[in-house]
Amino acid sequence: LLASRKPTMEANGAIFLHALVDEDDPLHLMFLEEWPTRGHFDSYMGWARAQPDSADLGALLSRPPEHVRLQEQTA
Repeated sequence: LLASRKPTMEANGAIFLHALVDEDDPLHLMFLEEWPTRGHFDSYMGWARAQPDSADLGALLSRPPEHVRLQEQTA
C-alpha cells in the first residue's frame, strides 16, 4: 500500500499524502491527503479505480475503505 503513494503524489493537484499506521493494530492504516478541490480528488479516485491492480488491492482489505472529507476551518 505504501508504494501507492508515488502515483498519488504525481496526480494533478495532489498537495500531500501522509500514510499513518495504528500503533496497536499495524493492519489498520489511514491515509490523509490534501487536494485543492473536491473535483481534483474525485478525478484522482476515478483514475485510481480504473487501474488494473485496483481489484487486487481491494482483495487485501477486510472492508471497503471509508472516505471522509474534511475541510479546514479558519477563524
